[in-house]
Amino acid sequence: MKSTSHCFDMIFRKILLVLLIVMIPGYLFSQNSTSKHFKVEKMSEGVYAVIHSPGGYAICNAGIVNLGEVTLVFDTFLSPEAALDLSKVAVELTGNPVKYVINSHYHNDHIRGNQVFKPSATIISTTDTRNLIAENEPKEILAEQEYAPERLAQLQAEYEAETDEENKKSQQMWIGYFEALVKSHPILKTTLPDLTFSGDMIIHGSRREAQLITFDIGHTASDLILYLPEEKIIFTGDLLFIGMHPYLADGNPGHLVQTLLQLKTFQIEKILPGHGEVGTLEDIDRMIEYVNQMNALIERLLAQNVTAEELDEVQIPEPFQNWEFQNFFRINLKFMFNLYNN
Repeated sequence: MKSTSHCFDMIFRKILLVLLIVMIPGYLFSQNSTSKHFKVEKMSEGVYAVIHSPGGYAICNAGIVNLGEVTLVFDTFLSPEAALDLSKVAVELTGNPVKYVINSHYHNDHIRGNQVFKPSATIISTTDTRNLIAENEPKEILAEQEYAPERLAQLQAEYEAETDEENKKSQQMWIGYFEALVKSHPILKTTLPDLTFSGDMIIHGSRREAQLITFDIGHTASDLILYLPEEKIIFTGDLLFIGMHPYLADGNPGHLVQTLLQLKTFQIEKILPGHGEVGTLEDIDRMIEYVNQMNALIERLLAQNVTAEELDEVQIPEPFQNWEFQNFFRINLKFMFNLYNN
């Protein structure tokens, strides 16, 4: 007959083994699944937000979804270097290979990591987005090769001379952006989506389904979102920025508001924006308010016969003065001024 102490020892060992089985994956994730380019936030079981870190080369946010036997990645960052970390983290978190990669729209910070996921993954976008990538990427890359090194050196000098910490934070983001451009150009290969569609598309997995839903002339001529109906989670791409001035100059502000109102009809508990932290439906309201206030500001300026040359003196409206990407305010202001003035 076994002694009481021996039985206790056996029970203790079993408990310890169970704890190790439960804890080791999380420990390994904390040790290995890290990157200077982003941080990872769990949104639900098997669903993760991958959020750009200041100074990193991600620039936009990405999403990871465990569909069951395979994994889906939503957007692929600005640089292959950041995308390589993203691909590793996606496999580590889900234990499954990445089979599907989604491009929400054609802007460089959402698509230049595509090459990292080939040939094993299928890259999916709208038909218009694929065409826009094919049309714009070669021209943009050639232009960047000319101006990016000089702009990077200028930003680095400004950063060294800056004493205001908030300004330094903003500069750090743009230094990361231009560093990513300069470092990636020698290895960059424009990688177009393999599979395109119009309208809506559903990817079925053994664990969950992912709905891809398209919108025209919002942030760009063609944008798509990813919606997980069971988890009530939505990945918006750049249709939504949170705590940051959005970029409006490649789309239509009026159409964008209508798209955002449509998004509010979905059952949503958590939102991953294209830029910013994970949010809720209230953040859609803030984005709508931003566009509405910009419209009202433009109407006042036109009524006052303000000239285009005087726009540089216009102040950011109070609710948005602390938002990041403040350089986008001036771009948006001039874009909307010209749009409404013609």
